[in-house]
Amino acid sequence: MAAYDEAIVERKKTCEELRTRESWMTDAGYAKIQTGLQDTECAILFKVGDTGLAGGTVFHTSSGGRHGMESSPEIISNLEWGCYNVPVSAKGRDIGTGAGNNALMLGENCESYNGGETVFPVVDKFVVNGYDDWIVPSRGELDRVEHYVNLEESLGQGGDGWELPNYMWSSTIILNYPNTKAYAKNLWTSKGAMADRAFRLSVMPVRSF
Repeated sequence: MAAYDEAIVERKKTCEELRTRESWMTDAGYAKIQTGLQDTECAILFKVGDTGLAGGTVFHTSSGGRHGMESSPEIISNLEWGCYNVPVSAKGRDIGTGAGNNALMLGENCESYNGGETVFPVVDKFVVNGYDDWIVPSRGELDRVEHYVNLEESLGQGGDGWELPNYMWSSTIILNYPNTKAYAKNLWTSKGAMADRAFRLSVMPVRSF
């Protein structure tokens, strides 16, 4: 008898169905699915100001909106930059250079000046809605974030002279002070600062998608 090659015909899921979260999915698993769909015909084409995949604000786009960067929906406070009085080379300041700065600084294993936590390892372990690929933004990324995030009440002034919670760290050093200072910005007042890396500031992590 002749053998027959019978093709298996399956219904193709719609983009809406592919993006539907099933009850058994973990946050991390669903985040992985959402991220993967950005390289398919089901990609969401984001615009700056949109809510991103992780729930933050999209502040930069590329590839027609398929990819870009978003800020975190959460701010982390009370963190030193680290490596005070240590020469480091995290000089990247443009959009897209933050990841390189973070890789450099994680390799430095910076110590705290005052015995607290430092920003790079904290952000490296940061997870929001299943997304764990956050970084400390470069100066250019932080400056761009300011134009699109809507912040409510300020975080105050701190109480011991070392803490300035309204200022957000960037991952970019100040070139004239490579041993002691990094760029920071108050997103409520738009005021930039050459901040001593021993101060405890806040950070608004960002991620690429």
